Amino acid sequence: MEKFKQEIWKKNALNIKFDSLNSMHTQSLMNYFKLKYDIQLAFSDNATFFNEVFSVLKKEEVILSINEKNGFIQLCQLLNIDISQTDFVTIIWNLNNSDRIKLNVLLEYWEYIWYGTSDELCLLYFSKKDLFILISDYGTIYM
Repeated sequence: MEKFKQEIWKKNALNIKFDSLNSMHTQSLMNYFKLKYDIQLAFSDNATFFNEVFSVLKKEEVILSINEKNGFIQLCQLLNIDISQTDFVTIIWNLNNSDRIKLNVLLEYWEYIWYGTSDELCLLYFSKKDLFILISDYGTIYM
């Protein structure tokens, strides 16, 4: 996760707990994504990776408020995810950068984690549901 976000958290005395995954863990999750969707392409850069994600996640929904505090709650409602759970969600920012965070923390601090003005895309992995969701700063959700 970007340093500027963590600096904002410190400035606002927020207690946001997350685990940054090393590139090996991120690559392992990307390999699982490729197996799950039968992708043969080797991801060489972030553009290739996200283009391939777009090509396999066909179902499209729109949540115009995704950049707002309640946007993540609406996403969970759309996915029929029990928001009272403390399951983990992995946020894949790019091929080398991902974070693992509890669902209840994302719900509480979404607007401090996802910045639609600087975050264009991210891939969320809900391990409990074995579900990958791509979100864009325009509010488009791909599953």
